[in-house]
Amino acid sequence: WAAADRVRAAFGGEVGVVPNGMDLDTWAPAEAASGAAAGAAAGARDRGPLRCVATMRLAPRKRGLALLGIVEDALTQLPPGSLTLEIIGDGPDRAAMARSIARRGLAEAVTLRGRLPREEVRAAYRRTDVFVAPAALEAFGIAALEARAAGLVVVARAGTGIAEFVTDGVDGLLVDDDARMARSLVGLVRDPALLGRLAAHARLHRPVQ
Repeated sequence: WAAADRVRAAFGGEVGVVPNGMDLDTWAPAEAASGAAAGAAAGARDRGPLRCVATMRLAPRKRGLALLGIVEDALTQLPPGSLTLEIIGDGPDRAAMARSIARRGLAEAVTLRGRLPREEVRAAYRRTDVFVAPAALEAFGIAALEARAAGLVVVARAGTGIAEFVTDGVDGLLVDDDARMARSLVGLVRDPALLGRLAAHARLHRPVQ
């Protein structure tokens, strides 16, 4: 719908939208956690890092370099080892991102996984807590929808297509800028109950698409 609004504004007239399609069963968690079970799992965060993942093309529009700044900002507010990030995907920004990781001292927290087969992406989601989507111009966000279907808590920018299937404070967090995204990650580390509540909803309730 976000892309359709721009086309409509530029050219006028009616613009039809064909929804993205995906097989929810393919991405569903191995078993839906009860609210109590999800909360207990989230409570283990004080014994290990908040495990984050981002799946994206490593290109300027997806803002991978900005994501590294967000993670660095969050880590300055947390004890060492509180948060890790796997970045799945490839593209023209990969070399610049690798240099930025080294320059920012993020090598122990951030891993560039490269492009992975879907089976390995699903495996990564099974060991992850949060999907992070830093793009500000995201017409829909199929990767975020797959992560949401897999039961991950989605942290993304408000005003993008991701808001069609993620509700702020219910199954994810939608923020207005990078500083708030960093603070949201910090909040999920510090507040296991919040993480548990969001995760329980994401696992128990399939996205509407």
